[in-house]
Amino acid sequence: MTQHADRIIEAKADQLRALDTTLIDTIQNWIDLTKDLGNARIDAGHPRTVHQDELAFIRGFRSLGAAGAELAVVLLRLSRTGLDSPQAKEVSPADYRVRRTSTSHPSGRFRDGRPINVDAELVGHAGCDGACAAWPKETLAGP
Repeated sequence: MTQHADRIIEAKADQLRALDTTLIDTIQNWIDLTKDLGNARIDAGHPRTVHQDELAFIRGFRSLGAAGAELAVVLLRLSRTGLDSPQAKEVSPADYRVRRTSTSHPSGRFRDGRPINVDAELVGHAGCDGACAAWPKETLAGP
């Protein structure tokens, strides 16, 4: 029974190591494609990033739970800084801080009647002005 269990454990560990390699390669490909897309947008006279696309990306990762949204933020940060950037290596999700901002919309509602979050919380990391990770905190919360 022990030899059988050992073989199962080793087979599962081998599968995980193979998935680790695939995951790292896939993330690197995603980062490269994201940077290429940003450069193409700049060349066409558009902004490098589309805020709504990034919010949708984060929302999609919420299917993995709260940690999934954090993973999405880390991936977006990697696509901006690069894997070999000192910023990417030194800043961990634990370093994130929250700051308050406010908007001045007179009605407090969108045209379709949905309420506007007047006091948005923006997330950034220590030493950052918030521009590299300025997503509303509500996008990081679970469903």
